[in-house]
Amino acid sequence: MDFRKYGLRSVRLGENKMKAVNKGFTLIELMIVVAVIGVLAAIAVPQYQNYVAKAELGSALSTLASLKTNVEDQLARDGTFPTAASNTDATEKLGAPKLVATTATITATPDSATKGAGSLVYTLVTGSEKVAGATVTLARDGDAVWKCTVSGTKITDAMAPKGCSKSST
Repeated sequence: MDFRKYGLRSVRLGENKMKAVNKGFTLIELMIVVAVIGVLAAIAVPQYQNYVAKAELGSALSTLASLKTNVEDQLARDGTFPTAASNTDATEKLGAPKLVATTATITATPDSATKGAGSLVYTLVTGSEKVAGATVTLARDGDAVWKCTVSGTKITDAMAPKGCSKSST
């Protein structure tokens, strides 16, 4: 049948007709994927490190905040701010968790100049490199007002837990 008179053409698919088949990725496609992953990692890794540091400081503040009740209790009973020079003292006198000794030290120091004043200090011994050696301090003044400060060489204002300010020292 002649299809040309109707404006149509016939197409023959014979043995010589080759079909193009994509069998994988080209080198440039793989290089683009590697570059995209590299850019994403360059952005994500520092953000994750900041997130971990903020979480560790938040955990330290939470631990100290749980000790405020026991400090206030002793102040109500004895009229003195408790003293804890080591983790063992902090565990026995203030009820600090025992597991904290592996990662940090907790001390309680009264302020001899002001009655009822003193400070609880949580020093991170281990942890991420941004918070190693950092301290979280809850200081109580004579009017029973607690103030939180965070200090450390690599600590930024954004890492400080809510309610805490970064110490200039």
